[in-house]
Amino acid sequence: MLAALVMIALTQVSQAPAPPPRYAVMRTEVGGGLDPAVGPQVAAKLAEALRERTGGEVISSDEMISMLQHEKERAILGSCKEGDSCLAELANALGADAIVAPRLSKVEGALILSVSVVDAHTASVRARVTETWGGESLLLLSLARPVVDKLLAGEPPPVGVLDVVGAPPGARLILDGSVRGTAPAGQMGGVVVGAHRLEVQADGMKPLLRWIIVERDQVLSVAVALEVDEAPFYTTWWFWTGTGAGVVATAAAVTGVVLFLGGGQTGVAVQLNADQVFAGAQ
Repeated sequence: MLAALVMIALTQVSQAPAPPPRYAVMRTEVGGGLDPAVGPQVAAKLAEALRERTGGEVISSDEMISMLQHEKERAILGSCKEGDSCLAELANALGADAIVAPRLSKVEGALILSVSVVDAHTASVRARVTETWGGESLLLLSLARPVVDKLLAGEPPPVGVLDVVGAPPGARLILDGSVRGTAPAGQMGGVVVGAHRLEVQADGMKPLLRWIIVERDQVLSVAVALEVDEAPFYTTWWFWTGTGAGVVATAAAVTGVVLFLGGGQTGVAVQLNADQVFAGAQ
């Protein structure tokens, strides 16, 4: 009887769901001449997204400071690099299963957000995600959830749906440099979550460029309104038709002057002026 009870207890323990992993989010390493004040905001958003997605305990960078001695925290965070064993040591000191290390930089006008998850036990990088963002700087924080979803999902990455509304029929829908279809394309599924560069092109219209953020299992509706690409007046047919008529009239007048004056030096001078008029029209 006792043996049976023990077996039941062991079975219940083995069937109990494993507790969610405990993450510790480091301070964001900020480079590329960016304002260091952006770092804490990025780290806070990542911690918030991790809590939402995992339901587990997440230690923010501010909480790390209160849990560790100031000198030790400063020495570790100042010397740790992505994938180094000291990240694992920090995680063990905090009782965390993994460390989340964000890095933010600016390259050629675009913001680059790179986030790594380091295993506390093996000191190896579990996952790494890099996003390029060329839109409004304030919207960068909206990348926190897609980045966390990618870190947790691995391969294949999670996807969302894109719906471009308002583009004229036949307009080309270009996503990250690749044509995905023409309007009206309807909803485009299978778009990897994260930042994307959307361009809409149509003949005779000014192209539209927009940076968008696609989230997991959600439909992102993007309304576009293309403007007519009005050509400069000197490239229109009526300008050149009128100009041609003016040149012909000028040439006829000059020729009349030459015939009237007859031969001589004066006629040669007028003929040279006529050649200059034609050259100017070309």
